[in-house]
Amino acid sequence: MWRDLVAAMHPAATFYPPTDTDIIRAAEATLSQPLPQDLIALLLQSDGIEGSFGAGVVWPIERIAQDNRRMRHSTDLAGRFMPFEPLLFFADDGARRQYAVVRRPMREDVFSWDRTDDSRRWFARNLEEYLRRALRS
Repeated sequence: MWRDLVAAMHPAATFYPPTDTDIIRAAEATLSQPLPQDLIALLLQSDGIEGSFGAGVVWPIERIAQDNRRMRHSTDLAGRFMPFEPLLFFADDGARRQYAVVRRPMREDVFSWDRTDDSRRWFARNLEEYLRRALRS
């Protein structure tokens, strides 16, 4: 379903080989929080999707785990930005925005984060709407 949806909207998208549930469970353990079910289903079809101009439309599971862990534990970032613990980052626009779902409290909404001013803005109500909006731009 996810690959078909993305391919229909952005034929030039690059899909990666799927991940497996053991790798996803290890990432969830590393982050001490579950990934959204829709994101898991997408990663099981393609472990990341790259769009135009280097946009990480959806990051591979390894990057999701590494970037979120780094952002949450960096003392440098902690002094400059609001806490990242409630968020689970999973994508970027190839420029300055990254995209995250809220995991504490658990929500399906996707927010954009601008690292230049630490703004966090609502972007989409769920992963499907995020993909539609991200691939349209």
